[in-house]
Amino acid sequence: MSRHGDGETPVSGLVTMHAVRRYAERAMHISIHEDLSDQGALAAIADQGIDLNTIRERIRSKCAIPAQMGACAVHFDGVKAVIKDGSVVSIIFKRPPVMRPSLNEWSLPNF
Repeated sequence: MSRHGDGETPVSGLVTMHAVRRYAERAMHISIHEDLSDQGALAAIADQGIDLNTIRERIRSKCAIPAQMGACAVHFDGVKAVIKDGSVVSIIFKRPPVMRPSLNEWSLPNF
């Protein structure tokens, strides 16, 4: 069994319950109690009047083609979809770009 339990089971062939949950939390900023299972979290999201199929379709629309082409991640809506074996298994926060000093901020050594 995976770390996420049933959350690793693909929903509609491409998007797991865990990915739907994490998208709701991280991209939509919906507060969900962390102790809930993925199935319980999805029920709580639906109880707030949010259409889970709309979330699944949003993820699928952004990830289906990259997943078919072998991508392991897709960045969209300020998050990163993690793809494993052709299915979106999680949504994580997109890391900010590494900030490097511009060339004129570097001090060159005196030779």
